[in-house]
Amino acid sequence: MQPRDTARVAKFSDDGFQKVNLFQSDDLFVDVYCFRPGQEQEPHVHAESEKVYHVLEGTATVLAGQREHNLTPGEIIHIPKGAPHGVKNETDGIVRTLVMMAPLPGGDGGSSPKHGGHHHEHVKAAERELAVITVSSSRDTEEDASGTRIIELLEADGQQVGSYEVIDDDDIQIETTVTRAAGGTDAVIVTGGTGITPDDVTVETIRPVFDKELDGFGEHLRRLSVDEIGSSVIMTRSTAGVIGGTPVFLLPGSENAVELAVSQIILPELDHLIDLATR
Repeated sequence: MQPRDTARVAKFSDDGFQKVNLFQSDDLFVDVYCFRPGQEQEPHVHAESEKVYHVLEGTATVLAGQREHNLTPGEIIHIPKGAPHGVKNETDGIVRTLVMMAPLPGGDGGSSPKHGGHHHEHVKAAERELAVITVSSSRDTEEDASGTRIIELLEADGQQVGSYEVIDDDDIQIETTVTRAAGGTDAVIVTGGTGITPDDVTVETIRPVFDKELDGFGEHLRRLSVDEIGSSVIMTRSTAGVIGGTPVFLLPGSENAVELAVSQIILPELDHLIDLATR
């Protein structure tokens, strides 16, 4: 229970608005959302949760239900359960908002996602189809806890898993499988082969195939992982990128890591990433 400075924790990125967690319990989270000009949090709903936006800096355009409000520093607005909401920065300056939500989505007495993660129930334009690929020379589909967990999280969020494969730590097989999947699905999630052992070749194989690399994905995942694994975080080389208009995520092979990445990063941003990558 230590005080936090909402100005010092601010983090901005050209890739999209940033969420910086200040406090979180099983029932409540408090974040700072940071927006550069033109960035937005797309409209979404939380059927069982209430939210509060409190503007700290700049002028935020906040959707609350069917109305938009231009809020300035010191102003605050409450979002009831089930009401569409989101934030836009339509100004030339930066915007920071304090955001509080309770209870967490998926809460209900211990059934919330592990690691204290909160995810958003975005209003989807269409059902998404994803491919899941596990890279491992020692597992098969019956022993693949990480791949299985990814599928569980996606399906619980209403996504469709169109294909699932377990392949060897072989660069040719990895490139062939990932690029084929990227050509036939909305997004691809790969787990395994992002460490530093000699047979960890997923990153080296796929990075040259990226049309654009999303450096912020790996940076954010490592930041979230510090509390759990400490300085060992330097040994994960997770990253993401776009191949032919399809987002591709390269995750570690551990079950805890994939749960963290999928629940706290991929699912909250999936629709937005897909929409931007296919424009």
